[in-house]
Order: sequence, then C-alpha cells, then structure tokens
Amino acid sequence: LSLKSLARGSCRILSMDPTKTKDARPPLLLLDGGMGHLLRRMGVEIKGEFGSQERFLGVALANSIQPHLVRDAHVAFIRAGAQVVTTNNYAVVPSALALAGGKYTSDDLEMLTVEAALRAREAVAHEEAIAAATKTLSASTHVLVAGSLPPLTASYRPDLVGSTEELEPVYERIASSLAPHVDLFLLETMSKASEAATAARVASRFGKPVWVSWTLADPVATDTESSSAVTLPSGETLEEAFAAINGIGNIEAFLVNCCDIKSARAALPLLTSNGMTLAVPTLQSIVCHQAAIKQEEPTSCCDDAIEHHAHEYDASLTPDAYALEVQAWARAGATVVGGCCGVFPEHIQRLREVLADLPGSAAQAPPM
Repeated sequence: LSLKSLARGSCRILSMDPTKTKDARPPLLLLDGGMGHLLRRMGVEIKGEFGSQERFLGVALANSIQPHLVRDAHVAFIRAGAQVVTTNNYAVVPSALALAGGKYTSDDLEMLTVEAALRAREAVAHEEAIAAATKTLSASTHVLVAGSLPPLTASYRPDLVGSTEELEPVYERIASSLAPHVDLFLLETMSKASEAATAARVASRFGKPVWVSWTLADPVATDTESSSAVTLPSGETLEEAFAAINGIGNIEAFLVNCCDIKSARAALPLLTSNGMTLAVPTLQSIVCHQAAIKQEEPTSCCDDAIEHHAHEYDASLTPDAYALEVQAWARAGATVVGGCCGVFPEHIQRLREVLADLPGSAAQAPPM
C-alpha cells in the first residue's frame, strides 16, 4: 500500500510520486490528539469505567449540547499544527445512546454523527477563513477531516465484538452519515481482526481513503520489544489482522492507537514491512501503573480506580518526551504520527516543532 492522494476540493494535499527512488521519504503528516480528554479539560463530563460506552457518552452528546466546545477543541488542535482532525463521534453508537436516559436513542445516530462531522468542518472552515484573510492560505494550511468508525461496544473488549451481520448495518449507518462531510475514514481502536475487516469493507464502498487503526495488547512482561510479541487484544497477530483486510479497496494507511509505548515501538517494523510504505503509530499518554492501581490483570490503559483523573496520565510523557519518542518513530519509517487519549494540543504543537526539521516533513508551523 502507498500513500496516494488525499484531495480536498481541487487541492491535492499529499501525493506519492511513483517515479521517486525507493529511498525517497514520503511526506510526514501530523494528526490531532485525544478529543475526549481535551473536551473533559474544557468542562465536558466524562465518567464511568475506562473503555466503557458510558464514559464518553457526554463527549458524544456535546456535538449537539455544547457544539462550541467541540469546534473549539478541533480549532485548538489545528492551531497546534494538526493536519488531520477526527470527527467526535467515537461514542455515537447504539450501545452508548441507549445509556442516554431516553433523551437520545439509536434512531438519533445519523443526526448526532452528522453533528460531529459538521463541528469538525466548522473548525476547518474557521481556520481557513483566517488564513485566507491574512493571505497565508496554502496547500500546507489545508486540514483534512477524518470520519471516525469506532468500536460499537466497549473499547479493548474483543469478546464483545459482534458478528459481521451485526456490525455491518451499523457501520453502514455511520459511514453514510459521515461520507458527505469527510475526506477519509479512520477506523479507530479495532481490537479484533474481523471487526476491522467489517468496518473497512463498509468504508471502502464510499470511494474515500480508508485508514485502519488497531489497538494492541500490553507488551509481554519482559524488557524485549520484539515484533513477534505484538498482538491485538483478541490475541491475533498483526499479520493476521493484515490478512483479514487483504483485498479490501481504498485502504491507504495502517495505524496503531491507544496502546503502550513498547507495543507501538514493536509494531513499527511490521507496519513498514513487505512494501507497505505507510506506518502510523499513534499513542496515548495513559498507561497502566500496576503498583498504583493494584489491578489483578494488566490492561491497555489505566481505569477510574485512580481517584483524580489527572493521575490517569503518565506524568513522564511530557510534550518534550513525547516528541522525542515520535521523532524516533518517524526516523524509523512512520509517515503519519499523532496522538489519542491524553495527547493534548501542547503535545501536538511540540511534535510539529520537532518534526518540521525532518526531511520531507509536511508538519509546518501554522500561521499566527
């Protein structure tokens, strides 16, 4: 697979020139960070068990109830340097809407999904209008909108993933609602190969680029970062995950997200091997501190056993530390980088500053 072109209107945002040499580096693209956690910082309520649908219900409903906050959160990431923003519909799924106390139901899925897409589009239009007014508008200031295709049940729970017959009609509803408003589809936090394959098949029907992002199980309890130890939470290997999406059209990127740093490092050689030029490690700063939360079993991320939500974040993963880690990924072959839960605009801003010096980087400073 190769990075082809991501077009917005008549403007070609990125392209891979097939005449370039094998060693030529494709452009480096900078994604946004964690919308849900930024919205919590801005005042949106997040509660419930980590990874549950209840936890991010308030974030999903904010698209309609607090639309200005959602737009402002997207703007914050764009101003930090993000070149792709993701629609805020991660929890706009029937199982989450069922927890809304009757105020919203599964019948509102399309309306709420469109609201999420419109908030992202408003943010992009707002920033482009400013760039045009200040005569700083250029190809590098255009921002893509990625439409989220999330897990339909609790995250990190492959045992809850439904059958293809159960998943497909819901993904069809989400994708058809997003399609008129987005530049590409981003499958997020896929914990099982069949889950990603079903969502990818649906997304591919709309003729837009499809990016597939799996979450990974915790690294094995050793100091090794061997690619052979990298698995999805389902226990399936990344090779098996790749095989499940083989032959599906329009897939242009492989990603990993919402996982431990060691897992992301170990996954990178697999993502860049076998002629696949796109590798996209994204990372959250929430990590599992066994001693602090005394969990019986290791999990991908910390949960709400921690008394204050600020303690969910790995304090050592400062913007500077994060930028150094991601810089190493980029030098190792990653061409699209960013963040998820717990990665805030200040992390993305530091990434933009550090990555702008890499050869071929498209991560340039936004206009002031």
